[in-house]
Amino acid sequence: MIIKKFKYFKINENNLEKIEIETYLPLFTGYYESIFDYDNYDEEEYDENLDYDYQEYFERRAKAMVDIVEGYLKECNFDIKLEFEELIRPSQYNYSNDSINIKAILSKDTLNKIIDYINDNYDDFSNYLKSHYTSYSGFISSHSTDVNKWIDALENLNNKIEHKFGAVLDFILEMNEYTDDILEQDTEDERYVNLK
Repeated sequence: MIIKKFKYFKINENNLEKIEIETYLPLFTGYYESIFDYDNYDEEEYDENLDYDYQEYFERRAKAMVDIVEGYLKECNFDIKLEFEELIRPSQYNYSNDSINIKAILSKDTLNKIIDYINDNYDDFSNYLKSHYTSYSGFISSHSTDVNKWIDALENLNNKIEHKFGAVLDFILEMNEYTDDILEQDTEDERYVNLK
């Protein structure tokens, strides 16, 4: 039973501090025209006269991806529980793609381990930030490329931590050679679309 709730911290009756951060699922690039899209599979078996349940496919596969990414993080020695919250599918894909929103639950020790990992891989994380968050024609970033600002946000759980935490997890997975291609392969058992 939870006795106190703060913005990011929950203290349970055993006085064990848990941190909950709502963020996005790393490695998932969206369904639309990506390797995760149902259109990329078994077109020979598709029958246009049948009524397929694509929403069920998207949600089922999203939930499977959450479980698999949690396993990847555990293989990287980060004890983080990931919970599926919702699948966001924009009505138009001009400005954004699909996103799987999750809740990450971790201990303060695990958060400190993540901060240590960033410090130990400072130059790589700097390069990651520059490649993902440097503004260019057609893209204006709302996130800094300064590693120290990201570390500060993690230490204090502030300054757009929701997005930053997902990006940090993405960096950790990328450093451990996990990719969207591997995630797609590991969820291939979920590549079927049921009938309504």
